[in-house]
Amino acid sequence: MKLRILPYGLIILVLLISGCTNNGVTNSENISTSLGTIVYKDVMDEKFRFLLIPKTEGITYEKMSLKELESLARSQNDSSWYTLSEEMYNKLNIGQNVEVKWDSSHQFESNPPIRSMKDIKVTPN
Repeated sequence: MKLRILPYGLIILVLLISGCTNNGVTNSENISTSLGTIVYKDVMDEKFRFLLIPKTEGITYEKMSLKELESLARSQNDSSWYTLSEEMYNKLNIGQNVEVKWDSSHQFESNPPIRSMKDIKVTPN
């Protein structure tokens, strides 16, 4: 009787051990990149953030309200809010085109989503 249970116990043990390891997967696989224009910046609940919209050609976003910008962002895939440090926030300006690297395993499911920025590079207009 005990010999019949032993193989099942070994299978369960192997499954538990393999489920608890990361199989060599690193966080670099969760890094995604988004391109777009910074159309709005603000500080909310002591968090520095900006709204990125990928396609702004022909849109006078500078004259739009936050509500209008968020509506525009919802209509375009890959628009998002990005949170960042105060230092980086102060270096960025509305109207700059940027390439943002962010951790795709951590995203708040709001619309537009809120993402934590890992790196940013200003790109030519």
